[in-house]
Parts: sequence; structure tokens; C-alpha cells
Amino acid sequence: MIKIILTLLILILSQNISANDFRLHFHNGQKAFSEKNYEKAHTIWLELAEKGYPQAQSTLAYLYASGTGVDKNFEISAKWMTKAANQGELQSMYNLAGLYFEGKGVDIDYKKSEELYRDSLQKGFKVSVSGLIQ
Repeated sequence: MIKIILTLLILILSQNISANDFRLHFHNGQKAFSEKNYEKAHTIWLELAEKGYPQAQSTLAYLYASGTGVDKNFEISAKWMTKAANQGELQSMYNLAGLYFEGKGVDIDYKKSEELYRDSLQKGFKVSVSGLIQ
């Protein structure tokens, strides 16, 4: 019984360390970005995004959609937005809905766009209402 409790305690502590590591690395990416060191920011955020962190996935999606520090590429942007949206990242859900509406990086799909706008609105992302009145 003590071994089980100790194992659970170690797992909980390691998750907190991972979350703290993520915040630190993500912040380092933000610092690099603010210093216009886009290559370094991209490298940091890519590593985090590949580990499944939705905030980093959403940020990478922004870089590719805007062409900031990378070649503008809506297909790659949509890939990262989808990964983040599938984890409930509301900004990505909203932005992905816009890509489906406009057909940028994905095929035009008004039904999918509306579903994403509605889902993000129901989860509290109020600006999504603007997508539903288009």
C-alpha cells in the first residue's frame, strides 16, 4: 500500500515539474519572439507542440498563418490548430473554424466551421458568435 501511495505521489510531482518546465520553456519562446529571434522561438515552441502542449501548438499555428519567422503556410497552420483544437484550446477552435470557412489550408467546409464556432462559443469563447453571424 505504501509503495502505491509513493508511486502516485511521484507521478503527481513529476506532472507538476512537467507543467513548470512547459511554462518556463514556453516563456523562453515568448522572450525569443519578443526579441525578434523567430527561429529560436519556433524551435522552442515546435519541441513543446510535438510533446502535445496545446498552447504551443496554437502559437505555432499562428506563426504559420501569419508568416512570422517562417514561410506562410496555411496547411501547416491548420495541422497545428487542429491538434490544439482537439484538446479544447478555444482560440484554435475559433481560428480553425475561420480556416474552414475561408478554405485556407483545408477544404471549405461550412458545416465544420459552424460546428467549431458553436462548440467554442458553448465552451465560453464569446467572440465565436461573430463567426456564426457571417
